[in-house]
Amino acid sequence: MAGKRKNGEGTWGKKKIHGDEYFFYRNADGRYFYGRTEKEVKAKIKE
Repeated sequence: MAGKRKNGEGTWGKKKIHGDEYFFYRNADGRYFYGRTEKEVKAKIKE
């Protein structure tokens, strides 16, 4: 990662679920978005 995020920008990470690796994003409200790729997660955030 390139530096610290500002308040309200959320958190990105990876998580293994049943042996499969998923990307996740947690926004400032505490809501999680999961997907197999970063692109998939970004599409869910836009919805």
